[in-house]
Amino acid sequence: MLKDWIDRWRRIRSRLAVLDERNLARLNTLKRRLNQLDDKSLLNIYRTVWLGGSKKLTKKRTGNQWFDLLSRWLYGVCAWLDWLDTKFIFSNLPYQAKACRVRSKSEKLIANWLTDHGIRFKYEKPLKLGQRTLHPDFYLPKFDCYIEYWGLADVNPDYEKNHRLKLGLYGRFGIKVISVYPRHLRNFDAEFPKLFFEASGKSLD
Repeated sequence: MLKDWIDRWRRIRSRLAVLDERNLARLNTLKRRLNQLDDKSLLNIYRTVWLGGSKKLTKKRTGNQWFDLLSRWLYGVCAWLDWLDTKFIFSNLPYQAKACRVRSKSEKLIANWLTDHGIRFKYEKPLKLGQRTLHPDFYLPKFDCYIEYWGLADVNPDYEKNHRLKLGLYGRFGIKVISVYPRHLRNFDAEFPKLFFEASGKSLD
């Protein structure tokens, strides 16, 4: 039963993908705004979904009031389907990147950067090291290396302990890992190629 629903949702998403670029851009803007909303702000959710967001967005888009109404209705349906998708199927992966769902906005930035640069990846691919099975954030098959985003390093003592333990396991088993920290996200375009070269000894080109 669940598999049928997942297949139906994938078919719906594939049909939505045929929207023209302008509508896709608007839909992505809507999704981004929905991600930023406070869950308790029902009024803002109503305004964003059914009224098209801010007053600037509710002005005429096509010059035809019926097309504008249909356009707002379509975005509302898409947002509702996305909410169902998040709530019941991907409840632990609330952020939609271009290629997959992820757990945080920072991971979404990394995933989208990899997608935009044509770097294929697998999200949280299981990695068995001795008696433990880890789930590094990203695996890059072409380069046989992993990316770990350490979002709470040097902030949370328990997280820091786990951070050091995982890095020790990677080193012991000779696993190539690119460690990304919050400071690197400020200028990821410049930082990631350097981090990649330090970890793998190769260039992304």
